[in-house]
Amino acid sequence: MEPIRGNFSQVPRSAIPGNYEIPAGWFAISPWWIIDSWQVSDDEKKELKKKLRRMHGRWFRIRIQEREIYRILRFAPNLKGSKKRGEGEMFVDWPGWIELSDHEAETERPLDLVLEEAGWWHFPQFVVSHPDPMFRLAGFLGLLSVALGLLSLFLAL
Repeated sequence: MEPIRGNFSQVPRSAIPGNYEIPAGWFAISPWWIIDSWQVSDDEKKELKKKLRRMHGRWFRIRIQEREIYRILRFAPNLKGSKKRGEGEMFVDWPGWIELSDHEAETERPLDLVLEEAGWWHFPQFVVSHPDPMFRLAGFLGLLSVALGLLSLFLAL
């Protein structure tokens, strides 16, 4: 999948209508960043829906210049934005937005971000960048156990 490039502004949790919950470690964008138009045949609509469903729940690397965070994708139809305009809204947890804005005092300005699907080799970075400390601890212990298992295998040989 090609990266999504755009100018994103942060939407606060209070601006999300209804009971639309986004767990820690996830981010939400409009599906229009992926789909150009629904003005297509029924078969093509089915393919577009499949594409959105396949992307939902995948790890993405969100980066701006040399800073990056890793979050899980979710779509929110009420958020504004599209690939055609190149600008839109995004919901991402506060620690992630602060990291992307380089800890500046003014965090209300839009950021020029690149969103790309993360590969499996980024897994250690998923672990250390998750906003929930329990996930970070569990991931760190998992990585440590893999490292110790590989070390014991190496020493056994």
